[in-house]
Amino acid sequence: MEPFQGHSQLQSYGAVQSGFTQAPGVTQMPVQGQMSNPAFQSVPSHNILGAKGRGGRDFAKRKALLQNLRFTALDLPALIMPWLLLCTCLLPLALMQSLVYGFMAVALCTILALGFFCLSIGRSWRMLAMTCVVAVCFGIFLGYYGRSKYLQPFHMYKRSPVHSDVHPSHNPEAYRDAGYITFSGDTTVDVSRGLGYRSGKLWCVAPVLGSVANASSVADDVMVGFWAVGQDCCHRRGFFDCGDIASKRAHGGLVVSDIGTFREPLVSTYTRAAEAAAQTYGFSIPQRPIFVMWAEDSSSVLNGMRSEAVNYAWLTAVIFFSIVPLSALVLTCFGLSLTKKDRESRELNWNPEKVEVMRYGFDCFAPRQYDQNLKLDLVNGRCYFSGEVIYDYVFNLANKHTFIGMLFSHPGHPYSKLERLVVGMVCAIFVVFPMAVFSLKFPHAGVAHTVILLILVTLPRSILRLHLMNIAQHNASVELSYHEQGDTLQAAKKAWWMAPPLAIFMAAGIATAAICVFLITRWTKLPPSQVLLANCDGLVFVALLEPLLGLIMPSAGTENSDNLCVWGFFGRWAAERNFYAPAKLAAEASGGDVQNDASRPPFRSMGSELLFGSDPFKSARLRGQRLET
Repeated sequence: MEPFQGHSQLQSYGAVQSGFTQAPGVTQMPVQGQMSNPAFQSVPSHNILGAKGRGGRDFAKRKALLQNLRFTALDLPALIMPWLLLCTCLLPLALMQSLVYGFMAVALCTILALGFFCLSIGRSWRMLAMTCVVAVCFGIFLGYYGRSKYLQPFHMYKRSPVHSDVHPSHNPEAYRDAGYITFSGDTTVDVSRGLGYRSGKLWCVAPVLGSVANASSVADDVMVGFWAVGQDCCHRRGFFDCGDIASKRAHGGLVVSDIGTFREPLVSTYTRAAEAAAQTYGFSIPQRPIFVMWAEDSSSVLNGMRSEAVNYAWLTAVIFFSIVPLSALVLTCFGLSLTKKDRESRELNWNPEKVEVMRYGFDCFAPRQYDQNLKLDLVNGRCYFSGEVIYDYVFNLANKHTFIGMLFSHPGHPYSKLERLVVGMVCAIFVVFPMAVFSLKFPHAGVAHTVILLILVTLPRSILRLHLMNIAQHNASVELSYHEQGDTLQAAKKAWWMAPPLAIFMAAGIATAAICVFLITRWTKLPPSQVLLANCDGLVFVALLEPLLGLIMPSAGTENSDNLCVWGFFGRWAAERNFYAPAKLAAEASGGDVQNDASRPPFRSMGSELLFGSDPFKSARLRGQRLET
């Protein structure tokens, strides 16, 4: 097998070398960039290891320290994982109305954090796994906090009824369920009788009365059941300028309610302010008055509340992105490293030769030729690469997730980014457009909305995606078999095998979108784009469901494995570690190379067998056998 481009020292994909060749009396340190730095040139071994003087020992310590403190871009995928887990818990809980998304996110992140904690081996990786556990706990708490303080009031007001033409003399108990109240045309807020009650903030109240004439001649014993309120927008007495009080088009406001665990008690404080105003101006108030935040319409207030929830979630996510540089700083201070291990590492759990080929995204600046065994491993869905579960899971997620893989899948993966883009577009069409039509026909079907999303949309989407991936994997395996035989002409024809099914699915997606847009325009006056945007939460469901299924779906053992079945990513990763690690240990003991037999994977996904009753790699293996014959 030919060596990788730019890595002539690597004899084969998956090989472990026995050591560097050393000249007599000279010790070489395998540090990147050593030839350009005189401080890291080869030096006599007695100056490093056998020197009795203080200068030699100090030089050796400084040299070893600089080796460990070197930070590389290979560390970033793993260091991002704690922040990614925090955001995965935070955003669905703080922004999504349905708790189903929050429960899915919490379950996914909890399983991942516990799996990382149990299976991580190296000391630095165990510290990172503990950081993941802490990040999940913070994400759950911060998500629940944002949901209780911002999201729950927003959805409560959105579902509450609107009462119109309410006269201030009416009994406020009749409108206790209101979310927004519009008063009669002769209603006014008597700003001259405003009052500010100091309790930390300045809590402002002003009576809502009848016409201007009645407001100026109100009797002392008049019952005032409705009050306009605000915070820090008035004087201690005689001035009130809260909300849209100066607008002539404003004739109502949003009813103040105590909602959410972490919100400060509004009603009780405003009640004390109203009682102080009643004593000051000679009013009488009912036992439970209604307080309103004066506004021209309810939509502006609701949009402001929604903006508060979104700003909280994104600002929290941006602030906690500091976990990434903080983790790097902690590793640096303790002299630890994630991926900075030389090629002579004898640790059974670490495979530096695999880390060198675990790439993400695109080879824009320096295109590389990747080994055929690596491509077969990617096609077969291998989970065990580097030897550390966190690093391998990030690599697995980038290559298997529908949306993440569009940008971050391995540049040499046979299942190309263009094919992933087509699959993602078709999946998005089948999720968003039907759910938009369903939400118009059944606007208040909360539980039914989730059930329909799960059964009628997600299941066909999953079958479609699995079928397309099945075709791509089969053709990729056949292509690799052709390449091994040198038949480049047949390998070039592989792209045409994928074109017909992709064209059929794209046509079906376009037809579905056209029918749904037609129904939307007939059933509502809202722009179709607004309706579709409001139903994009189905994509969040898809994004969470895929990795969650990846943690629980079984993989069947092949004839090369002693396991009949393993469950989820962690089960397959541990079983593959037990399959590949002994070969590496035996090769190290004998001083030979580990030959990677990617054409005989120990496990394969059971998804295609369950849905189609076939093995997606069977045809490729039979084809390879025929070619060998």
